[in-house]
Amino acid sequence: TSPTEGFHFSPEKIITETNEINKKIICSEVVDDASKSAAEIDFDYQNLYDEQESILNLHLSIIQENAQLLSDEGSLLEQIQAEDVMDCDMSTYASNLDCILDRKLQLIGTFKLRLNQFRRLLKQELTCNEQY
Repeated sequence: TSPTEGFHFSPEKIITETNEINKKIICSEVVDDASKSAAEIDFDYQNLYDEQESILNLHLSIIQENAQLLSDEGSLLEQIQAEDVMDCDMSTYASNLDCILDRKLQLIGTFKLRLNQFRRLLKQELTCNEQY
């Protein structure tokens, strides 16, 4: 059997999914208005609600993908621990593990960026509430 047989990831899939997530982030970036006074901020509570829903959905999506990556990682390890492993299998193992780890880092980085943007939006909302 091939060391990649039965896996649910591929470099092409990872790149495509990363690009889709990044497009969503770019399209929904929150502008940091911390330098403006509360009176200057026309706070949009619908935007806050939409961003809250977006961050929760992204979190769930990332948890689900991390679970799949963990499963793929376990399968990869299980296959490489078989008795008939060859050097070329170890090379494929290392390459596939690298793809999995890169994707995990991308997911964490993407989520951390979105979470920080959401926290800035919450800070703006708090500033507005304190002023009124």
